[in-house]
Amino acid sequence: MTRTLQRRLPGVRFDVPAPALDDALPRMDVALFVGFAASGPLGVPVAVESLAEFEAVFGGEIVLLEAPDGSPVTGLLHPALRQFFSNGGVRAWVQRVAGAHARTTQFPLPQLLRLSRAAPDEAWQVEPAWIAARSPGAWADALRVALTLDLPSLAVRPAGLAGTTLSVQADGPVALALAPGDTLRIAIDAERWLQGRIASAGAAVSAGGTLRRALELDGLAMLQRWRGTPTVRHLGWYEPTRRSADGAAQRQVAASGTWRDDGRLALEATLPAAVRLEPGEVLRVAVDGGLGPAWLVLERFDASALGDAAGQVRATLLGRPWRVPARLPHAALQRWVDAGEVASAQWLRADLSATPPGGMPQHQAGLALAPRDDGAASLQALPDDEAYYRTLARPQRAERVVRSFERIERAAAAPPAARFPLASLALPGELVLLPLDIGVAPVAGLPARGIALPPLLRDGLDRFDWTLFAEAALADASADVLADRAEALRVAGRTPRPLRGLHALFGAAVDGPAEEPTLLVVPDAVQPGWQRKRRREPARRLHAAAPAPSAAPCGCFDDCAKTPLAAPAFLPEADPDAGGSYRVSWTRPEPQVRFELQEGSDRAFLVASLLYAGTDTALAVVARPRGVRWYRVRALDGLRTSPWSGVLEVRVGGSLYELRPWQPDNLLALHRLMLRAAAGRGDVLALLALPAHYRWADAIVHADTLRDAPAGSAALPPPLGPDESRAHSHAALYHPWLHTRRDAGTIACPPDGAVAGQLAGSALARGAWFAVANAPLRDVVALNLALADDDRQALLEAQLNPVAGAPAGFVPTTAETLARDPDWRPVNVRRLMALLRRVALRRGAAYVFEPNGPALQRTVERAFEALLQSLYVRGAFAGRGAAQSFRVEVGDELNTPAQRDAGRFHVDLKVAPALPLSFLTVRLVRSGERLVSQEQR
Repeated sequence: MTRTLQRRLPGVRFDVPAPALDDALPRMDVALFVGFAASGPLGVPVAVESLAEFEAVFGGEIVLLEAPDGSPVTGLLHPALRQFFSNGGVRAWVQRVAGAHARTTQFPLPQLLRLSRAAPDEAWQVEPAWIAARSPGAWADALRVALTLDLPSLAVRPAGLAGTTLSVQADGPVALALAPGDTLRIAIDAERWLQGRIASAGAAVSAGGTLRRALELDGLAMLQRWRGTPTVRHLGWYEPTRRSADGAAQRQVAASGTWRDDGRLALEATLPAAVRLEPGEVLRVAVDGGLGPAWLVLERFDASALGDAAGQVRATLLGRPWRVPARLPHAALQRWVDAGEVASAQWLRADLSATPPGGMPQHQAGLALAPRDDGAASLQALPDDEAYYRTLARPQRAERVVRSFERIERAAAAPPAARFPLASLALPGELVLLPLDIGVAPVAGLPARGIALPPLLRDGLDRFDWTLFAEAALADASADVLADRAEALRVAGRTPRPLRGLHALFGAAVDGPAEEPTLLVVPDAVQPGWQRKRRREPARRLHAAAPAPSAAPCGCFDDCAKTPLAAPAFLPEADPDAGGSYRVSWTRPEPQVRFELQEGSDRAFLVASLLYAGTDTALAVVARPRGVRWYRVRALDGLRTSPWSGVLEVRVGGSLYELRPWQPDNLLALHRLMLRAAAGRGDVLALLALPAHYRWADAIVHADTLRDAPAGSAALPPPLGPDESRAHSHAALYHPWLHTRRDAGTIACPPDGAVAGQLAGSALARGAWFAVANAPLRDVVALNLALADDDRQALLEAQLNPVAGAPAGFVPTTAETLARDPDWRPVNVRRLMALLRRVALRRGAAYVFEPNGPALQRTVERAFEALLQSLYVRGAFAGRGAAQSFRVEVGDELNTPAQRDAGRFHVDLKVAPALPLSFLTVRLVRSGERLVSQEQR
């Protein structure tokens, strides 16, 4: 169908810089980006103002899986933000999305036990202490966590014991620095140490020239040196459970032990090859005799480099055992209190560090072991990203009415920066962190545990569909009722909660996304999706040897005693472990032969290296990166050389997921949701993009399907109905993908981030009512689809905005929404009307409580005429004068006596945007204390 277009003819025009307004207009340059990130909070949008700030919170590029050609499939949020800031954007709210099952990486805390109980009269539950990454995902897997203790000493004297509260007198200058929440460890005799949390601290007094403070300790726990040599039965270690808040689960194996004269315990056990314990870990040792478990800090761990065919290794372990009574031994404590003897005590503070591979460690020094009453940093109160950014963005409620639709300024400490990567686990009940082996040399750090599952699953992205990006409960809501439905879900639902994904536009955990953004970008909407592989390629595969070439006649005789040497054969072994280590073994065809083992990068061994030469029949291959490697071996005995063996193929790593065949359902669903969300807010423009493989014909079909879906479709979200046609003016579709500079190479991504940056920059520099078509995109060096002259007319009629090459660079050639109505097709018209809506609501809030009468009509009329006059001067409207450019109507035709009696007051703002020349109307309606802005025809 041919459509008649009203467009400006080519020519030259001059822009006159607009004068600044005395009253700043609402911001129109802020965008909401929704997509996949490596780290960062899942439930809280975060405002960032540079790519560096984004990377500090959400990390760098996230690799999702491998494409069939071996290239990485990456998330598109990071490159979209790069383009946004490169093209003029200065502020974006970022909402990271993932499934609710995303897992948070956990680390054992070296040398620490965690004691927990629900009430003071209950027994302590004892297990090793853990700490978590600051946000869910596999981004923290390679960190190593170390902990050392700072131990200032002081002297204490018991003053009384009442139930589970101990009173002491603390002497010395160190006592002056103590505060409620600090932890003390007291040596009550040569075999026992008492630990407690300071519940209250009295004022310092001078006693005989010594500074003294009265302290009360609660949360008391006892640590005892192990005595006796019972028979060892089991060795236990701990691994994180599936839900981070549940702590850890014990795994155990049979073990034998030898008690040494120095009090240490040497253990032998057969462990799964995947279990690699390291010095500093706390293990549980079960013994005979009805005694409680011994808690052992591992000092040495020796095991065979690789597991056997059953995946088991034989290990020897060494450490010092300790006993931790489940209930406080009151008798021993009472004896010390009754004796009133001065004891040595230590103020326990922790220095925690996290070190990435090949990087510098990040430190948190001076951490209390228990939550401090003054809010000082504590090992039990390190906030995760969600708690940290929720608190950081907490608004000042008294200022929100005045600052409506304006950017929320950040405090000096608010700009996102690289945070400490660890956070405390949120566990219920009373908790005590009990150090073992104080004074032992610091360990290098412990690695993450429980990371055997695929990274894509732990990132919460193993199932790709539109529900990752939006609230499923709002999927069937039309644009007219979406705002009310969202408010009901957020505030009045069965379980009130902040909205997630792109529906954060209607209310998130922080205020900003519901007020600031006027641009909506979902870069990862164009991802093809993926699925678990039905058949995974085996990690080890043996191929037959290539036939040996026939030897050419040499005219000589072989030694008749020289017998051929048979080729070795590879033996079955366990698959490579998570660290890329595995074992290669082979047969010995004859005694006293030597071997040569080659490793190649291809099956033909065109590029090969000699990996081993010697008499052994096995080799441990350690820490190979992801990929496929090929092995062959031969035997040598003096003058005899065997043929090469068969070829062993070993595959390290490899994704358990594969790309799905392309289906447009998810993309259509997400674009419908974006259209409705933008229209439901009324002041948002959704920027849509398409997959890289779409040709121009595919793009036209997609645009037409968004507007004219077949009636009676049962899809969810449903297609937009005829009564939602105005929603099409809230979206603009851009194609193809851009190739932008990145270090020494380029990166490809959709154009939505770059166009959002252009719109934001133009809104800041000139105004939201100016079109940005034919302005060059920065840092773009190529496109993945050329625009032919034959395609231009079809794309114009489909209202699709192609990016094409021009003398100035690569430019969006048009700037049109998907609306059929020619008055609403230009993007700058939609942006202008969004601005007027925000202005009307902000200005109208001042008149909500004014008496409804002629005085109010005159006041409103003059105020809005002054506002529209200022916009006219800046070039927002067409026409030779104010009468042809805008009108403010508040007369009796609108505000009838019946309307006034009902407490309603109407204002019609009629404007003629620079394009088109007809009037468009924004109606401001006051009904009681409620203010609504509506677009009229």
